[in-house]
Amino acid sequence: MEKSLFCQARDLPPEKRHAAEILLGATLGEDELVLVRSSKGRTLKPGLVGDALTEAYQRFFDRADATAQKAEGVPESEIDAAIDEAVEFVRHNRG
Repeated sequence: MEKSLFCQARDLPPEKRHAAEILLGATLGEDELVLVRSSKGRTLKPGLVGDALTEAYQRFFDRADATAQKAEGVPESEIDAAIDEAVEFVRHNRG
């Protein structure tokens, strides 16, 4: 069974925030989101580490920034409607 916790760093009690910082190896900013996830099983493929992980995150954030720029000025309701439409299309048009 998988368990997850999402919270803002500023909302964590001091001892839990300290534990998260120890696990992450860095101080958390007040505005950072903390995600903790556990699940049974084994890792099928080791994750990226070091520079490779940093580069992967940078590519992700660059892509997210580019997407946000394309959507600049578009009302959130229109973006949500487009996402819903795309999901429905994929859901009903699988091979």
